[in-house]
Amino acid sequence: MGEEIVINVEEARNVLALFWKEVELVDLGTDSEPSLASAISNLLRSNTRSYRYVLPTQLLAKIVNPKANAICLQKRSEVDGRFDARSLCHKVIVPFEREQGEPLGGSPEPYVNNPLRVPEVSHAHRNAQKDKDGWDQLCLVLDRVQECGDDEFSKRVFLQILLEIRRIQQEQTITYSIPQRISLENTLDMLHEFLEPRTGGGRLQAVCVALFRTIGELWEMYDEVLSAVVNASDASGGRPADIDCRKDGQTVLAVEVKDRTVTLQLLEDKIATTRVARVKELLFLIRSEPIVESDEVIQRAQREFSSGQNIYLLHVDVFMEQVLSLIGEEGRLLLLEKIGNALEEFRLDFKDRNDWADILVK
Repeated sequence: MGEEIVINVEEARNVLALFWKEVELVDLGTDSEPSLASAISNLLRSNTRSYRYVLPTQLLAKIVNPKANAICLQKRSEVDGRFDARSLCHKVIVPFEREQGEPLGGSPEPYVNNPLRVPEVSHAHRNAQKDKDGWDQLCLVLDRVQECGDDEFSKRVFLQILLEIRRIQQEQTITYSIPQRISLENTLDMLHEFLEPRTGGGRLQAVCVALFRTIGELWEMYDEVLSAVVNASDASGGRPADIDCRKDGQTVLAVEVKDRTVTLQLLEDKIATTRVARVKELLFLIRSEPIVESDEVIQRAQREFSSGQNIYLLHVDVFMEQVLSLIGEEGRLLLLEKIGNALEEFRLDFKDRNDWADILVK
């Protein structure tokens, strides 16, 4: 019987956490190991739920201990580098997947299920599988890893697996549980907690879109609020600003949302684009300290009044508190619902969306 390898569970957790942090910063449109990207994608979406857990478990073992045999599923295997894959999956991969919203299907003990009650992923056990095509793909990926025997290749494959898990995660729709009652103070606390992390402005824009949609529904100042993901240009969507509030097809209020101090150049640029669009009301909602770089910015905004344009420069926290006071409890509950809708519409990162869902039930 071949040599048995022990995989340190705590080390495995740490390695997985480090690789996941790396993957969270990667562009979802890229691949770390294109040669196996298609097979990995198919396996992580397999109709045989147990198969979805094999690749992250086997590759994690290989990275933690390069002597581990990637094809080994059970300690009773006779291959060199055999290890307890079931225990590694149960103690490390399953809780990790649960924390990430169960993108692989939420199986509590996938290695106990019939498809994985064989000692190795090999063609010798193909006839024991109902999903023979899926088994062939598992053999393909794990054979490549084991035969290559290269640590850097194993890491690229593992990153590809985690990247695909993130893609699946992003495809998931989150359910948001709205409380039955909400005070002004509680609403402000929830928004502060949600907006506190610096996430590139996506959270702030989603909240502001939801706020103006709530205002529009309650006060009927406009009948349509248009926006897009934070990194999409306003011009590409035919909008004069980040948020375009329209009535009968005409912009009645343009809202520019900023999580950084407004400079004179930024103001000049937005004045130019909104003039072309014949926008008379331009509101800057800013979440930074200070909200403008100098008094010159304020003075420039005031001078624009003579040209027929009203420009407002407000701190978003102050603006939200005032509006939330005026719309009452029913309006605040409506806002909470619309924030969830906006997060799903713009497909913000799973963490952003999941954080909002968690805040709602605290």
